[in-house]
Amino acid sequence: MSRISFVTKIAVTAAFTVGAAVAVAPTASATNGNKVFNCWGQYFSTSWQQTCGSAGASKTGLYHTVGTCTAETDNEITVARGQGSNSVRHGEDCIFNVSSAVTDYTGG
Repeated sequence: MSRISFVTKIAVTAAFTVGAAVAVAPTASATNGNKVFNCWGQYFSTSWQQTCGSAGASKTGLYHTVGTCTAETDNEITVARGQGSNSVRHGEDCIFNVSSAVTDYTGG
């Protein structure tokens, strides 16, 4: 076995190892806030959103979500939803961190 083929094998093995590590790198996972009529706030590290389950909002009306930001002013959104609405609405990102996303139903 020549030295070049041995070095090539090591390089190829290293490339596959690095590629496999990148392929299984963890993705950001969401933390869910309280659920109100099948809708809730969801937050990651600095971003957050209001979402509903696949069946959508179970009640027509206004859904208000507050993204609680660390060391800055909280951000909030109010979404008018019809029954069955399941769109995702993104809130304004926090600069440092989101610690919660609390949703309430304010009626129709």
